[in-house]
Amino acid sequence: MLLMKSVLRVARISSNTARTRASCSGSIQAWTVGMGKLPIMQKSNETNTACGPSSTHGSGAASSAAPRKPTTTDATDRVAPVLHIHQLHWAWPGAAGPLLALRDWRLGPGLHLLRGAPGSGTSTLLRLLAGQLPLDGRSQISAPAQAGGHWQALVHHWDPDQQQHDALPARALLPLPANAPPSQQRACAELIEGFALAPHLDKPLHMLSTGTRRKVLLSAALLSPRPVLLLDEPCAALDWRSIRVLWHALAVRSRLPGQLVLLGTHQPIEELPPWRWAGVHTLQAGRIKSSVPPERGG
Repeated sequence: MLLMKSVLRVARISSNTARTRASCSGSIQAWTVGMGKLPIMQKSNETNTACGPSSTHGSGAASSAAPRKPTTTDATDRVAPVLHIHQLHWAWPGAAGPLLALRDWRLGPGLHLLRGAPGSGTSTLLRLLAGQLPLDGRSQISAPAQAGGHWQALVHHWDPDQQQHDALPARALLPLPANAPPSQQRACAELIEGFALAPHLDKPLHMLSTGTRRKVLLSAALLSPRPVLLLDEPCAALDWRSIRVLWHALAVRSRLPGQLVLLGTHQPIEELPPWRWAGVHTLQAGRIKSSVPPERGG
């Protein structure tokens, strides 16, 4: 309960300083996280350079704007879904029946919760949506809101167990376009400050503690230009301060047009911060039941 109240207090901090807001309609989108403004990365094919804690930080407070409140039982009723999953079937080899049997699942923009009991298939479903597991011939995943874009190119899957970059220093996973404007450089620096990563930037990932390693990978995910962010138990092994930084970052990012965050967890919704979810999706017996719960909290 203390964690829930702490997160709620952070989300309600009001800004005491007037700030100029960058337009969310272009490829550079500004959002406020933790101590200051944290813009989402601009899509670019330019050569990337690693960012570091070289920027100075102001004392800007978090944005006081309230998240979008759903007005229908399904956020996708009025908005084109970011992802549309149709006839998704999955079974482990030799299993008596399918682990997943989704008929029609539409995910609109916003912060979505995917929950299920251990072994229900939430992690497997996230890996399927990330393209890390092969789909069978009947399964279809599309991105209706992205004309001409393949759905896999839109997805960033945060995988804390990935090991292909373990020999790299932490700063190598926090890339910025070589021509990134100062606001984006500050964004990267503020994540480094919020997660207290500065002393660890030159250490290879395999030398970091579990919590610090997860923070590095979370920072890379939060800086991703891809509009679909998939997270599996992101709060595990994090300290309370980092959890507050993470939740507020996700909350503000998910309010941007076309941004979808799908957070998978086995925790009951009552144990999570009181948030206006765009959708709560419960996975049970291979099927999804979706709803938008009433707002909780005081």
